[in-house]
Amino acid sequence: MANHFTNLAANGNHVITRFEFLSVADMLAFTNEQSGVLTKCALAALTVADVGSIAQVGAAIPFDYYVLRDHTVPTWDIIHGLGIAPETSGEALLLGDVLTVEATTGAMVKANATFSSGEWEVVAISLEAVGAAAAVNVAQSGTKVPILFGAAPPAASNGDRVFLSATSGEASLTPPAGGNRVIFVLGVLQGADGITATPDVFFRPHYISRRP
Repeated sequence: MANHFTNLAANGNHVITRFEFLSVADMLAFTNEQSGVLTKCALAALTVADVGSIAQVGAAIPFDYYVLRDHTVPTWDIIHGLGIAPETSGEALLLGDVLTVEATTGAMVKANATFSSGEWEVVAISLEAVGAAAAVNVAQSGTKVPILFGAAPPAASNGDRVFLSATSGEASLTPPAGGNRVIFVLGVLQGADGITATPDVFFRPHYISRRP
């Protein structure tokens, strides 16, 4: 849900437009709550004058902030302030899937830690569930995002390193065992509670080594 504010200078001149969202999911859906009724915002009401507007995300301080780059695309996938970008899926994806670039098409596909697969170079995380050949919002390095695990990690693991799994699209708290595996760190676990399989991770992907 969102609130929409227009800030004015003392002389009444327009300064900047700000949209407020409780979550990234709300921002990407671009929903708006007015008079207690949840409705779709009229994107047609956005004009070129709104480019550069601010999206504030979060229920309380500290907030995250994003910048509107284009008023013509009918989703918030044009928000790039903290590394959210629009891409195309090369297969069906889930929220939190760990992604790489498919070699021939350049589309986003699930990454895995098997070296010979050629799909271990992690570049992004899926922010939504979509089918194949669909537009998908992805998070890039430097953001805190939900990442998919094979099982919900315990709260005691918060602060631990997160690794790319040998299971396509998934993360793990342990490096993949066996030969022909790539040790690839995805970031640091932050939002584990033992219940959700897509806890928040500070996403800072980097290659460590390869098991021959």
